[in-house]
Amino acid sequence: MVFLIDSQIYDKIVADTDFQRRLEALLAAGRFRMLSTHVQEDEINQTPNVAKRAALQSVNTEKVPTMGVVVGVSQIDQARISSDEVKGLRFEEIRRGNLKHTEDALIATTAAQEADVLVTDDITLQKRVRSQPTKIEVWDFEQFKNYVDSL
Repeated sequence: MVFLIDSQIYDKIVADTDFQRRLEALLAAGRFRMLSTHVQEDEINQTPNVAKRAALQSVNTEKVPTMGVVVGVSQIDQARISSDEVKGLRFEEIRRGNLKHTEDALIATTAAQEADVLVTDDITLQKRVRSQPTKIEVWDFEQFKNYVDSL
């Protein structure tokens, strides 16, 4: 199974060191994959607390390019040009005209292209993804943790 994790999920992973160790062991064993984009990396890099930033950066993910390019947000060498719709998920339906949701839309469309499950605790993002005809599943952290604990 392939998961793309949203930024706030990193906080929950590092808050539970036992869980993070189990997660790392399962990733190393190839039991599943965990993806992220430059969007999550950019947000983590803005964390002012140096120790917390280092902890967040220690979460092992595979970085994939975003599905979509947005001027002022995208790192051009880490983004792919795509249409507004990616596997049934419409970028503008996530953003809904609010530029503050641009990063969420990039994460969601990338998840639709690259992953089986988008892991996010952002209720608005969950609702917007679930309202569209996409096959991507949306889990919160507890569902993700339960899955990892079941392996």
